[in-house]
Amino acid sequence: MKGRPDDAQIDHEIPKVQGGCGSSHNGCVACRRCNRDNSAKTVEEWDDELREFAEP
Repeated sequence: MKGRPDDAQIDHEIPKVQGGCGSSHNGCVACRRCNRDNSAKTVEEWDDELREFAEP
């Protein structure tokens, strides 16, 4: 996680708009910026996008 520890938020691993639920089993820790920027992507979709951006 980037950002400061006091900036942590709970994000949905599977967004509600993609059928995810609001239970604790569907949560992960993210910094505020990542939580905002990943929009309605799943954790896997967001990870793939970040890896594409980082590859030379």
